Amino acid sequence: MLRSAYHPPGAQAGVRGLPAPADPRDWPAAYAAFVADIHREVPVHLPSFERRHAWRGRSHRVLARNVHADIGISTWQGAAWVWIAARSDREFRRRAEWIDARGEARAWLLQIAPRFARLLTTLGCQQPLSGSDAASDQLAAA
Repeated sequence: MLRSAYHPPGAQAGVRGLPAPADPRDWPAAYAAFVADIHREVPVHLPSFERRHAWRGRSHRVLARNVHADIGISTWQGAAWVWIAARSDREFRRRAEWIDARGEARAWLLQIAPRFARLLTTLGCQQPLSGSDAASDQLAAA
């Protein structure tokens, strides 16, 4: 089964292969270590974010949130996609009914895109080329 979305729609993302442990039971430890790296680096690069535990659907885990966006991680076949996307939770949608929160979020995301790209570099992620096949090819080359 080919997965069509490695990260939420409209997200800026980077991909990194997680080390394949000799014992598959050790994979959760590798994942937990990478999540800890994300938690450590997000406040350095994007201090307006606070730690958060939430989900977007069943596959996109939210690790940090600010008034405009979520930073999260999605995994598939030993790869981790670290992403930033405009918030889509109920609280944000309620606020968007009264003000142009979506427009503000888009403008803010464009403004901080270079800082998020530096965060991805620090985490050892590569920004995938367009298209899911290109992302898979780039990951295989890494």
